[in-house]
Amino acid sequence: MQLNSIVHSNNLSGRIVDFEGNSIVIDFEDGTRTLVSVQNLIPQDDGTYKISNLVDRVELSDHEEMVIPIVQEELSIEKQKIERAKVLINKRIETWDETVYTPTTTQEVVVDHVPVGRLVEDEVPKVREEDGVLIIPIIEEIIVVEKRLFFKEEVRISKRNTTSDVAQTVTLRKEIVDIERIEINRPIEENLSETTEQD
Repeated sequence: MQLNSIVHSNNLSGRIVDFEGNSIVIDFEDGTRTLVSVQNLIPQDDGTYKISNLVDRVELSDHEEMVIPIVQEELSIEKQKIERAKVLINKRIETWDETVYTPTTTQEVVVDHVPVGRLVEDEVPKVREEDGVLIIPIIEEIIVVEKRLFFKEEVRISKRNTTSDVAQTVTLRKEIVDIERIEINRPIEENLSETTEQD
């Protein structure tokens, strides 16, 4: 649409002389000046335009000023929280058997017979302890030309520690967390009370 384009209305012809926002100013051949919305112009095959709605036609005098409000759309962006999914956490305990080796100490008595084979000349040997070994003299009488005491042997008693590994079965436990994701995709505001009650 250009200036000086021909416009027809009620058997009158006019020319576009100015633009006012979404409206145009038309000078008709009868000397009137009219303000018409661009949306009310219908293009014709011969390159001219026809006014389709006379209600929006406003006649202007030479000294009259028309104030046309200009409307502009603004973009308003709002954010909304959406509940996408729920996560269910389940804690369970698993048990299994494991073999462990625990050091154990066993104490046993070692008895050694040590032959001596000599006659007792003076007093009879007594029970004694040497380096942690208990020594018990064994005395017996023997027949000789004369009767005398014969030191036959000593019984030595000591303690010995033995360490060995003993297999034992011990039951252990551990915690395992299973996580399951449940898709929901719904606004949180609409279901906030319901979610709080379920949790």
